[in-house]
Amino acid sequence: MTTMLHLEIARPSPSLLARAADRLFAMVERHRQRVALQSLSDQALSDIGISRADAEHEATRPFWR
Repeated sequence: MTTMLHLEIARPSPSLLARAADRLFAMVERHRQRVALQSLSDQALSDIGISRADAEHEATRPFWR
């Protein structure tokens, strides 16, 4: 009977630069999505259950939130 040895290799935590880049990409993506949401028609917004006022409110939020 053979015994298998499983080793877990610890991954280093992401560097400060990598974390900053991830946050930056998230902010850019949030902004892109908010612009897309704002450009939807009233019918499309209704289809996904969002009012025009909700879309405008979301679109005016700062990109870092």
